[in-house]
Amino acid sequence: GEFTKGKVQPIQLKKRILLCRSRMLEDLKEFVLFYINSKKQEKEPETVDFELKQKLEERNELLETVANRVNQLEAKLKKD
Repeated sequence: GEFTKGKVQPIQLKKRILLCRSRMLEDLKEFVLFYINSKKQEKEPETVDFELKQKLEERNELLETVANRVNQLEAKLKKD
């Protein structure tokens, strides 16, 4: 489609990336709930808290990186 031909408007790109980010957040939410429930069953609350915080920090860093890149691309497209 338009994305593979390089005929993308900045707003289309931003919408697509925001959609992907929202899907990532949904996946993360589902993962966190599954992870908490599985660890509760194993009765390791301290390990769950530490590992969960670590995973969330990693995901947040990734999302922040994606958001920064989106802003850079959008600024570049507006400049051109």
